[in-house]
Amino acid sequence: MILVIAIVCVGGFLFLCYYMINSYNKRIQERRSSAKIFAQRHKLTFGENTGYAPAAEQEYDSDEAYTSSSFKVSYNNIVCGENDKFILYMHDRKLIGHKNNEYYDYVAYFVKNNDKDIPDFFMRDEVFLKDAVLKKFANEQDINFSDDDLFSKIFILQGPNEGKVRKFFDRKMRQIFVQNRLEGAVFIYKNDTLIIGFENSTTLQQKESMLAIANAVFGNSKKTL
Repeated sequence: MILVIAIVCVGGFLFLCYYMINSYNKRIQERRSSAKIFAQRHKLTFGENTGYAPAAEQEYDSDEAYTSSSFKVSYNNIVCGENDKFILYMHDRKLIGHKNNEYYDYVAYFVKNNDKDIPDFFMRDEVFLKDAVLKKFANEQDINFSDDDLFSKIFILQGPNEGKVRKFFDRKMRQIFVQNRLEGAVFIYKNDTLIIGFENSTTLQQKESMLAIANAVFGNSKKTL
C-alpha cells in the first residue's frame, strides 16, 4: 500500500512538472507567434532578440519594482515601425531575479512623430479598496467625468494639468480606452511618448488594442500601421 502511494505521489509530481514546463513553453510560443503575425499584418519589422531598449524604458521603470540591479533584463519578440503620427516599438521583457526566477511583462512605446498637442497623463485600472484608501488618506488624484461613470469606475486618471487632460479625454477618447481595455495595463504619456506597460501580453488581440489606443491618442483615425 505504501509503495502504491509513493508511486502515485511521484507520478503526480512528475506530471505537475511536465504540465508547468509545457505551459511555460506554450506561453513563449504564443508570445512569439502573436508578435510575428502582428508585425506581418501591419508591415512592421520583427526581431526575436535584441539587447536594445529605448530611452523611454527608464520612464516605465521609474514606476516599477524592476529597477533593482538584482534583475537581469532581456528584450524579445521586438516589433517596430513608424508612420506620420508615431514611431512604434513593442517588446516582451524578460526579467531574471533571485534564484533565477523569471518574470515577464510587455511594454509598448509610441513616440510622437507630429506636432499634435498631447498633455502628460498617467492612467491605470482602479483597485476599489486600495484606491478608496489612497483617495481618502493620501489625497490621490483621480480625474473623473460626471457624464461617464463607466470610464471613471474602471480607470484612475491623473495629470499635472487637469484641465488639459479633461479636454483631451473627450467622450470618443474615453470610449476607445474602454472598448480596448487591457486589464492591468499602465499608460504613461510623458516626453512625447506613450508607454503601455502590460503583464504577460500574449495575444494578437491585445496588441491590436494597444495599436488602436495609440491611433486614438495621436489622432490617427485610420490604421496606417
